[in-house]
Amino acid sequence: MNFFENLVAPKEKIIPPKPTIQQISEMVRRVEERANAELKFHSREEELKGENPHDTRFDTSFDPYYIVSPNDSFEWFILCMKAKKISFELYSVLWYIRGCGTRLIKDDFWGYVMKPDIQEGGWESMEHWNRDKHIMDTWRNEIVDLLATI
Repeated sequence: MNFFENLVAPKEKIIPPKPTIQQISEMVRRVEERANAELKFHSREEELKGENPHDTRFDTSFDPYYIVSPNDSFEWFILCMKAKKISFELYSVLWYIRGCGTRLIKDDFWGYVMKPDIQEGGWESMEHWNRDKHIMDTWRNEIVDLLATI
C-alpha cells in the first residue's frame, strides 16, 4: 500500500436521484432555448454578411450522446422528431434516455431496440438504467410503435 492510498478514500459510484418527467421536460426546454438562441445569433451574423439566404427559423434538435455513439445518431433524430409530434414530454424523456447513454440497435422483430451503455460517459450502472428506464412506461406503446417505424 502506498502513501496516498492511506490519505484518500476510494470514490464510490453515486447514482443520481431519479428525475421527474417535469424536471426532464424543463431541462430539455431550457437546452433547446439556448441552442435556438445560439443558432439564431450565428445565422443572423451570416445573413448580415450575405452568406446565408435561408430562413432563420429553426426546429432545434440535437443528439446529446453523439460524441460517444455517432452511428445511431440519425435514428435517434428521427425517433425524437416523431416523438415530439406526439408529445413534448415523450420527446423529453427519449432525449434524456439518449443523453444518459442509450444506443439504438437494429432488431429484426422490433425494428430497433434500446440498449444502455454501461460505461464512463454513459449510464453509471445497470441498476441506474433499470431504475430510470421506467420513466418511459407511460409511453410504452408509442415508443414501441415509433421504434418499428424508424
